[in-house]
Amino acid sequence: MVIGILITLQINNLNEDRKTLKATNVHLSNLAKAVRDDSLVYANTLSNNLFRYYSSQYLLKMANEVPYDPEADGHQVNDWKSNQIWEGQIPTEENKEFICFIFYG
Repeated sequence: MVIGILITLQINNLNEDRKTLKATNVHLSNLAKAVRDDSLVYANTLSNNLFRYYSSQYLLKMANEVPYDPEADGHQVNDWKSNQIWEGQIPTEENKEFICFIFYG
């Protein structure tokens, strides 16, 4: 009878270990998905903010105003690369299409 109880306890422990492992795998899978989703949100936010920064710098230049210098405040801005908002380079001369795009999307 003692052996039967020990076998039952061992089987119960194995079942609990399987449940714990399964729950852990579900949590890890959910965490991995959350990290992937957050990475996409971060990339989109960075892209949007870079477009806002460079388009505002462009408008300041077109208005003959002094553009903001982020390095003076200890900030660093990534170089512009075309992105999903504005594909191509930021214009250096007056560009009505770009100006309309800034205001009206």
